[in-house]
Amino acid sequence: LRIVVQIMNGMSGTATELQKYLSYWDKYKGLWEVDKDVYIRKYAKANRSSTQFDIDISKYKAQQSEIIGEGANHVINFVRVDCNVMKDSLVSHCVQFQNLLTRLLHQNGLSELNSIMQLFKSSSDELVQLPRDLDELSTKIALRRKLQESLQDVEVRFTPLRDMYNTLVKYDVAIPEEELAELTGMDDSFADHKLMLTT
Repeated sequence: LRIVVQIMNGMSGTATELQKYLSYWDKYKGLWEVDKDVYIRKYAKANRSSTQFDIDISKYKAQQSEIIGEGANHVINFVRVDCNVMKDSLVSHCVQFQNLLTRLLHQNGLSELNSIMQLFKSSSDELVQLPRDLDELSTKIALRRKLQESLQDVEVRFTPLRDMYNTLVKYDVAIPEEELAELTGMDDSFADHKLMLTT
C-alpha cells in the first residue's frame, strides 16, 4: 500500500509539474488563438504604412527564431516531453502570419502601382484624341488643368510605393518581372506624363 501511495504521489506531482511546463508555452498563445482571417481583414482596413508592416513581419520572424531556439525535449521526473511537434506547429503559425502580411502588402503595392499607371494611360488616351466639338474641347482643357494641378500629389505617392516594394524585397517576396519593370520605369512614365500635359 505504501508503494502504491508513493507511486500515486509521484504521478500527481509529475502531473502538476507537467501542467506548469505547459503554461510555459502560453507566451506564444497569441499565435494559435488569433483568427488569422479576422486579423488580416482588420489589418487591411487600418491602411498601415510599409514601416508598420516591416515591424509586424519582423516581430513574427523574431518569434519564429525564438521558438526554433526552444528546447526540443524536457524531462520531468520519469516523463520525457517531446516538444518538436508543438514547435513545428508554432513555427508554422509564425510563417502563416508572415505570409499573410507580405501578401497583403504586395496587394496594396500592386494596387497603388496599377492606379498610378492607369492614371498615366487613361489621361494620355483621353487627351491625345482630337475633340469633336467645343464641349469636348472644354472638357479636355479642364481635365488637362486638373491633371497639371495634381502632378505634385501624384509624385508624393512614389516614395511610399517604393517603400512597400523595398519591404517585400527585404522579406524575399517574389515579384513578377513586368511588375518590377513598371516600378523602375515609373519616373520615366511620369516624365512622359508631364511632357504630354505641357505640349
